[in-house]
Amino acid sequence: MLYLFVVIMIAAGDNFLKNYMEQRMEEGKDYPPGTDSKIYFRKFHNTGAALNFLKGSPEAMRFLHGSILSYVFLQMLREYKPGSKLGLALLSGGGLSNYLDRRKQGYVMDYVSFRFGPGWFRNLVFNVSDFCVFLGAALVCCGRLRSR
Repeated sequence: MLYLFVVIMIAAGDNFLKNYMEQRMEEGKDYPPGTDSKIYFRKFHNTGAALNFLKGSPEAMRFLHGSILSYVFLQMLREYKPGSKLGLALLSGGGLSNYLDRRKQGYVMDYVSFRFGPGWFRNLVFNVSDFCVFLGAALVCCGRLRSR
């Protein structure tokens, strides 16, 4: 039950942030929170997956996203190790939030960028769900490696 709560809180929290950013920001304009900040906000509508994979195929993207989300959620329900189960909950919550965007709007709302690292990294835009997916994947991988 705790893990289902994690899924719901991630999806609800990130959707709240996405709606807030959608209403208050212009697309493509940078909004630094401070003068020397390494993190800034930029509204971006992503119609594909990471790095615009399947950008021109929204139906295929929705099908792929929904299939992977379903598989990860079912794995979370079956998992018994707390670390891996938390990782799968983070993956499910982040995936659900982005999937709901994709179904409702046809794109995923991204809004966080960084001013450090190589140029290609500075051009990427993320959302909280993306960070949950990355962290969840890392926890699942660590849990799988530890059990070997």
